[in-house]
Amino acid sequence: MIKHGAAEIHTIEHLLSALAGLGITDCAIDIDGIEVPGMDGSSRDFVTGIQTAGIETLSSTVPVIAVSRPVSVEEGLSKMSAQPYAAGLKIDYTLHYAGNTLAQGTYSIDVTEPRYIQEIASARTFAMKKDAEQMRAAGLGKGANFQNTLIIDGDKALETDLRFSDEPVRHKILDLLGDLYILGCPVQGHITAHCSGHRTNRSLAMLLKKEFGG
Repeated sequence: MIKHGAAEIHTIEHLLSALAGLGITDCAIDIDGIEVPGMDGSSRDFVTGIQTAGIETLSSTVPVIAVSRPVSVEEGLSKMSAQPYAAGLKIDYTLHYAGNTLAQGTYSIDVTEPRYIQEIASARTFAMKKDAEQMRAAGLGKGANFQNTLIIDGDKALETDLRFSDEPVRHKILDLLGDLYILGCPVQGHITAHCSGHRTNRSLAMLLKKEFGG
């Protein structure tokens, strides 16, 4: 969520991830509701929309948050660290939901526009079957279905074909990029994440801003 005064917008991470993945630093977005549309549960449609609108190269220099020494955050089972990396932004993400082998594993990527589009943008959001059932019983998640949300039951997703064999961990990288985008400028460093979510991602983002934001 982002907020300014009385105005607030929710479910922003997939749109912001698309902006990050395409290297967009300046844009104007009009929205007439409190939530960014969920689309297909990934950032693929946002990527397509941005590309269709057109991308221009700015003549001005964009500031960068460059990690110059190791830093880390830890919240419960979630752990994240960042260290210097001269080649740009690299992310190693490890996901582990006990008893659900589909939601386990590690993915590593040097984030570039082509690799983001090919490897990350299409990965959909997910939930464990038990958690999804509890949310439905509580009247939440009404916009979710088996096509825009991977409902994971052990080693399979229910009623949908996977876009990648490791789609859940790739989606976690998608979310992380969206959460880092709130910094307002690109990050240069090597980020390692273990079971992080939005809260820990944003804690790392605020630490990066504090330590290296100038």
